[in-house]
Amino acid sequence: MTEVDCICGERIVFLDPEVEVKTCPNCGMPVYQHGLPAQDERIYTVKSKSKLPKQAWWLAALLVAVLLAVGVVVGTSVVRTSALQKAQVEVERAQTAAQQGDYHAARGAYERALAAYRRWGAAGSATDEVEAALEEVSVLVQRSGVEHSAQGSYSAMPISLEALARQAYIGPAATRLGRRLSPQSASASPAAGAEEALAADAGGPWRQEFQRNYAGRWVVIRSKVEKREGSAFKASALTVSYRVFSPSGREVEISFDGPFFERYRVKEGTECVLRAVLSRMDYERGQTGARRHWVLVLDSTKSIFVTDVEMLKELGWEVDDELARLVSRQQSLSAAY
Repeated sequence: MTEVDCICGERIVFLDPEVEVKTCPNCGMPVYQHGLPAQDERIYTVKSKSKLPKQAWWLAALLVAVLLAVGVVVGTSVVRTSALQKAQVEVERAQTAAQQGDYHAARGAYERALAAYRRWGAAGSATDEVEAALEEVSVLVQRSGVEHSAQGSYSAMPISLEALARQAYIGPAATRLGRRLSPQSASASPAAGAEEALAADAGGPWRQEFQRNYAGRWVVIRSKVEKREGSAFKASALTVSYRVFSPSGREVEISFDGPFFERYRVKEGTECVLRAVLSRMDYERGQTGARRHWVLVLDSTKSIFVTDVEMLKELGWEVDDELARLVSRQQSLSAAY
């Protein structure tokens, strides 16, 4: 007599040694008296891994990719909506601050709103309105700073350098010049037509308008010293790395009418804060290539390094420890000639 345990735990008794196999009355599986035949071992083998067909893996990967893409789109949409809502709150905050006469707070709120609009691709009209409002409040900040500080015989710029670039390329002077173009070219692209007219008459109305309204005005620039080459930098190869662009993307380079950083022995790559006095604007070929463009020329004898943080605060600047240390270091600078 032989006793064999089934895989389900039921004990099977073999009385006849000639009987090879019996059926388990509990689970119905075959139970062998003398061991499992080699050809049937696979029935009881437990595989540690499940092998799926290649098609199944591809479908699983595709499903995961689709789910990830949907998640990214939905997540980005939610974040964008939240960011634009916060930007609208900043706009409302800026409007309230401007009505109360707190132009510094208004400018900061408009700047934050504009940064959010540009980052998340808000409607063009909304961005344009915030840009215009920021420009207006910036003028008010500058004017309020001039009224409460003694800055010598020169007055601050009534507009930003970006607004100056806009006027240089597509402003009132450019518009008047554009009228000289043929109707066909003017209707095709007013901005491009104005720029072509300026190229043909670079010494015309805009230079006169600049000399009348902006020459001798000053603007505060924080930047690094940069070396440039080209006809616009013959008087001084060292200038500021600060970039000014018009709405169409045309650059207005900045140069000096004589050595400035050289006189103070300030080297390329040095960070600085300047009260830069505007001298003139030239229309020529600069470092940016063969295409002619406007160059804003600074007065090297009247421009100075900023050495008083109170001046920056009155202009609405947020003076942190880094900026305060920079201004303090500039107090030790003196012209060599």
